[in-house]
Amino acid sequence: MSINALRRVAAATSVAALFAVPATVVATPAAAAPYPPGPGSLFLSTTRPFAGLPLYFLGTRFTAREKVAVRLDTRQLRIVRADRRGTASGGVIIPRNTTPGPHTFSLTGLSSGHYLSKSVTVRRLFRIRAADTTSTSISAAPVASQVTPRESGPSRTTIAAGLAAVLGAFGGGSYLMHRRRRRSLHR
Repeated sequence: MSINALRRVAAATSVAALFAVPATVVATPAAAAPYPPGPGSLFLSTTRPFAGLPLYFLGTRFTAREKVAVRLDTRQLRIVRADRRGTASGGVIIPRNTTPGPHTFSLTGLSSGHYLSKSVTVRRLFRIRAADTTSTSISAAPVASQVTPRESGPSRTTIAAGLAAVLGAFGGGSYLMHRRRRRSLHR
């Protein structure tokens, strides 16, 4: 093998090794899709929304372009239209006068009757008065207990590792292509 061929193999191996390590951090095992397809899924931005703030949703398996009613318990919040693949998505404001505690968030197809629901726990959003922000009394202490717990999902480290892997792959590939082009032009 020539020196140039050995250098190319070494460069390709080092680039592959560089990207194999971060890829194992973010890789998840592939799952086969069930057949026949399931009844659909409902995804929410949070299952612990605050009264008076938005809640984003995405529901699947509706009829194409079907109107879908969005409800909190029996209260209709809005009507959205599913896209051509039958996915209904959007956002609603949880009414301020909603009582704190457990509720049912649901999507119902108005023509198909397809129903998706998920339990949510509505929380009250406490307001801090201007006097509380400047005082050092104990009355401001309960505000610290209102920190929202982190939702499950990928951590920032996992996302950063994935992003680094993608950017590194792009940069490494670009570098190798650049070198190959330069060499072919100088021959």
